[in-house]
Amino acid sequence: MGVAASKIAVDDAKLDLATVDGERFGVVVGSAFGGLQTLETQIKNMNEKGPSAVSPFAVPMLLSNLISGVIALENGAKGMFSPSSFPSSLPPSLHSNVQGACSAYLSSHPPPSLPPSPPP
Repeated sequence: MGVAASKIAVDDAKLDLATVDGERFGVVVGSAFGGLQTLETQIKNMNEKGPSAVSPFAVPMLLSNLISGVIALENGAKGMFSPSSFPSSLPPSLHSNVQGACSAYLSSHPPPSLPPSPPP
């Protein structure tokens, strides 16, 4: 779904990926990260019931950067990318990194989450 949403976003923005410098094209996408509860549950399953009780989805659920990476690959983004398990809690250093390092980026975050660009 994330890849499909990124394709729709590119189309809606009328962004011509052929004209975008991939080195300055970034991805910042929130993820429904499985979190520590998933890890704890799967470790408990392993210890109590053996390896066959571990969900085959355990690792993908813990890879919070997976969707960001796939979206970057699918759209030719080679610049800064960041997984964000909690979209509303992007650190200020990431805001400035995105603003300074990328001329375009795909984001699952609403535009108001990024502060205004600093004056030149």
